[in-house]
Amino acid sequence: MTPRTMPRRASAALAACALVCVALAGCAGPSLFSGFGGFASSKPLFANSQLSAQQAGERLVPGKTTQAEVQALLGSATVIHFDSGQSVWVYRSTPPKAAHPGAEFVILFDRAGVVRKTRSRPADLED
Repeated sequence: MTPRTMPRRASAALAACALVCVALAGCAGPSLFSGFGGFASSKPLFANSQLSAQQAGERLVPGKTTQAEVQALLGSATVIHFDSGQSVWVYRSTPPKAAHPGAEFVILFDRAGVVRKTRSRPADLED
């Protein structure tokens, strides 16, 4: 290792560490801030708050439903793009007190923007 490559490796390691910290902070979610005077507000799973994850799953047809149709039905999501061209859309609810994780609905899209799979997780209602 030369003195010139040492700073590059150190900065790359620091950048990787920062990325992991940001990712873990995202996993902490609103419950991290639940004790700060209502900082975390309640948020439904989808734009249409009357729609359940089960109903959404029944309306999305793998191999047929497009991203535009999902956007119209469910609203905006957190989107993760992959180098392969696929993407994942994540919908999360935030419970009123945000002490426990809310419900989650995840959609995998292929390169053409068509639903491949869906997965849902109910809210953790334990006290």
